[in-house]
Amino acid sequence: MKFFFLPFVCLLLVFGSCKKKGDIVPTNTISATIDGANVNFNVDASARIVTNALGLYANLLDITGSTGADGNRATIVITITSKNSITNGTVISSDNGADAFSDIIYEKTDPISQIAQPYITDNFGHYPTVVTITSISNTNIQGTFNGTLVYSLGGTSTKIVTNGKFNMKIN
Repeated sequence: MKFFFLPFVCLLLVFGSCKKKGDIVPTNTISATIDGANVNFNVDASARIVTNALGLYANLLDITGSTGADGNRATIVITITSKNSITNGTVISSDNGADAFSDIIYEKTDPISQIAQPYITDNFGHYPTVVTITSISNTNIQGTFNGTLVYSLGGTSTKIVTNGKFNMKIN
């Protein structure tokens, strides 16, 4: 009986330790909750890091994606601009004089007029945005983002971004 029990326990341990399909976060995905609605920005999703040795803020992380190819769609752009290399950590938009700052742009196309409604990070610092890089390698970047965006053409309209997540292949 002991002979049959030992292999059974070993099989349970092997299968129990395997990652389940729900545990794996797919690459090239961006998602967030915008004003309470869950949105996926997985169409044309991309991430890139650009280095410009001439500028004060020489490093730029740019992550973009949209909900559709054309027409009634929403687009999101998440950026970190830094004096140093892009690495793990949290970057806040309103840190004046910091070595890095973050921006988020959310734009939804009006289904009737087809005019974009752009909401951006508040550059005056009333509503900070936060981008956190949780993992970065030469080929992949993962992290989170959130904040309150303001209507770029003026007024008091805002968009609340929560639960933002990205897992992107770096191009």
